[in-house]
Amino acid sequence: MKEGSDMRDVGLKRLHENQPEDILDNFMLAPGERQALAFCTLGETYAIELTSIREIIHSTKVTPLRGAPSFISGILSVRGEIIPVIDLEVKFGGPPGEYDQRSAIVAVEVDSRTIGVRSKAVRGIITFHEDELRAAPVISTRIRTEFISGVVNGNEGLVIMLNVDRLLSDEEMASVESAGESSP
Repeated sequence: MKEGSDMRDVGLKRLHENQPEDILDNFMLAPGERQALAFCTLGETYAIELTSIREIIHSTKVTPLRGAPSFISGILSVRGEIIPVIDLEVKFGGPPGEYDQRSAIVAVEVDSRTIGVRSKAVRGIITFHEDELRAAPVISTRIRTEFISGVVNGNEGLVIMLNVDRLLSDEEMASVESAGESSP
């Protein structure tokens, strides 16, 4: 994996172990360039554009939420705001993920709401040109294409770009909110 790769290549900048918040610092981008946070789950590398990310939370402890859909791990308080946390492994049809000290929750803005997305490990920042974003072939992954905005070639294989606006439907978000209201 290259550190700070050429802007024309899809590069991956490593997360600094001691200062993980630095990963979200904005860099000057050339016209047409985009950046995304890459992370691992389900044995694949996924990414969410930095413009949607609020922060990275290194706590993996969430409060279970009775009555919520199975892919909701629970809720988490982030500076007084209660956010639902999605387990992508369950959302994409697998068993619940096992998370450890390398795991993180990526807080993303979806419309006017914040949701947490669990990841096994945050990989770093990818930089790519918008022309490099390709439509996801149906056979490239086990998840539904509505959750994917495209794929880019990374230094270590394909990176699947998630469409965060489609991770939770309005009905799913309403279900999470009503479960949260009935929880003690």
